Amino acid sequence: MSAQTTVPTYHALLIGIDRYPPGYNSLSGCVNDIDAVERLLLDPPGIGVPPEQIRVTRLAAPRPGRTAMSQFEEQTLAPTKANLVQSLKALAGAAVEASDRVLIYYSGHGDEKLWSGSSVWHEALVPHNDQEIEYMFDVEVNALINAIASRTDDLTIVLDCCHSAGATRDLDNVPAQGAVRALKSNDASVAPADVTALGLSGVAMERGVGSRLLQSPNPSYMVVVACQSDEKASEGAHPAGQPSHGVFTQSLLSVIGDRGAAERAELRWADIWPTLLAKVAERNALLGRRTQHPWMIGRSERKVFGGPWEKMDPGYKVTRHADGDYEIGAGSLMSVTEGAEIAVYGPQPRLFPAIGSADDQPVGRLIVSHAWPSSAAATPVGEPFALPEGARSRLVKPGKSQRLRISLKPADIGLKAQLETSPLIEVVTSTDPDTDVEVIAQPGGGWILGNDIEPLLAAVPAGEVGALRAGLEHYYRYNAALRMARNCNDPQLSNSLSAQVLDCNDEVALAAMSQEELADAAFPEAPRDTDRIYALQSGFKFCVKVTNSSSYALNVTLLNCSAGGLVEYLSDALVRDGSAHVMWLDNKLGEPFEAMPEILPKGDQGVSLPKYTTERMIAIGATRRDVDLRFLTLDKSVQEVVIENLSTRRGRPLRPAPGKTSLAAELWTAAVTHIRIPRG
Repeated sequence: MSAQTTVPTYHALLIGIDRYPPGYNSLSGCVNDIDAVERLLLDPPGIGVPPEQIRVTRLAAPRPGRTAMSQFEEQTLAPTKANLVQSLKALAGAAVEASDRVLIYYSGHGDEKLWSGSSVWHEALVPHNDQEIEYMFDVEVNALINAIASRTDDLTIVLDCCHSAGATRDLDNVPAQGAVRALKSNDASVAPADVTALGLSGVAMERGVGSRLLQSPNPSYMVVVACQSDEKASEGAHPAGQPSHGVFTQSLLSVIGDRGAAERAELRWADIWPTLLAKVAERNALLGRRTQHPWMIGRSERKVFGGPWEKMDPGYKVTRHADGDYEIGAGSLMSVTEGAEIAVYGPQPRLFPAIGSADDQPVGRLIVSHAWPSSAAATPVGEPFALPEGARSRLVKPGKSQRLRISLKPADIGLKAQLETSPLIEVVTSTDPDTDVEVIAQPGGGWILGNDIEPLLAAVPAGEVGALRAGLEHYYRYNAALRMARNCNDPQLSNSLSAQVLDCNDEVALAAMSQEELADAAFPEAPRDTDRIYALQSGFKFCVKVTNSSSYALNVTLLNCSAGGLVEYLSDALVRDGSAHVMWLDNKLGEPFEAMPEILPKGDQGVSLPKYTTERMIAIGATRRDVDLRFLTLDKSVQEVVIENLSTRRGRPLRPAPGKTSLAAELWTAAVTHIRIPRG
């Protein structure tokens, strides 16, 4: 007898709050938002999940006199803090199976507060209460979300509120929907949260560790927010006479609404994200509102309505304006300079093929006509072409000054000619001070690749020039992150960003700390050697505290460039002027990173190897809000790429045009932190 197949249940928790206490700004589109999401899930054509398999929990506080629009009106609960907590705890319980999908959709007020005695800002949802304002702080929400993630890895959270990364969706009486006060007072009503009161199980609160140094977060859930953590999320009716909605929610519904069930079921966030951002900007402009910058936390390959997904190369964002011009979401800081050639692809192939190979079939090519720090304008090679949904792009031919500079030891004219067939590579003399990587010929044939930090990145067998070229092209992408860090040097931000490695090895103290203490961790600094470089033993547990001492709020991305050629995305956060942010593995408070040596080629190539490997952790800060650096990530080492490509295993300056990206006061800075780990 065959085992019974369990049909996954789709759990949807929909929270919409329009009504707030007297004296505060009540809203008008939040209940409309969740009712529209309900119809999207249940009404034909649906989302590819049978309606009988969709379990809806609805928490709503409409304005008085509103006509009921939901089929769950009688079962609807008031969205008080107690009911929010209980509903989230239910999703962390036995009702959710490992194969189930969970959607949490919140539309209402959001707020932010700098707790007394802390250097870390905290965001909060604002539940319904007719008498006074209550808060549900980020540390409380995170604890509950992590508990749900321990039940299923198919979890999506959407927050359409102010400070969600909610007209604005503000508590004060202002014309915009959703804008919320920045609370800097010591009001007892907004005291720090005690998450122990949530009553979560020990398993749900259990803290794990990373499997290797600075392991890239691959969280078991997806978070999509309407704006950055210090921004407001707008709402309004457009066109006039239509029901009011949040700008983000209305834009999302318009992107999805005209698709059939089969298409909706396969839709990935990566497919709709550029269009969604454009619609949010357009709707805010029509409403006369300031712009907001939606953000994703998690992998863009995940499907909008859940389900199995596969990894893909994110690439650069590429858009086409109404006047026909193309814009690339990367610029001179990312080595995208004037004259560079960009190839444009659709959602397929998931992983970019080798440049120029038979499998490399872009939908079109662009030449960069001008590059700003983080974006570029481009013109098509040949006739203009339409961008497919989910368009992404990559650099296939840099400007000459941006090519990877390699030296050959000894000089080899024939090998030089073969390698320079790659548009990414330039061979320079062995005495050139700006060499990026060395290729050293071995007495018995073959080559080794090394740099100023790691003398043996990869070993290449004799005759395998194709594998050597592939390894160097991979190193070009690895070097892009390091080059960007060197180029982020605006004087206004000089030395304003720092990253400290903190010692988290006292497990007793770690377990006893509250979530609010973990958010502003006061751990001792990790040990340093005589060179003032962090020296971590294998298994050393730590978190990273990023501090911004400038007078600007900075969007900070934390990356790690490993000894062997990996580029790992660790986390990102908005770090306000004069404040700090503590980063943990998978963005889970109390879950430390763990130092583990990377597996590198052995020292049997006639090369003297140091006793340790060196990782370079990079914190990159920008005043610009819409920059996503996840395209820099690489999940393979140089040696892995070489092995995969062995033949024996193969078969002028311009101002941005009106309505386009404005780069006024765009400032960048970076801090590079070295970490040494004993070689494995």
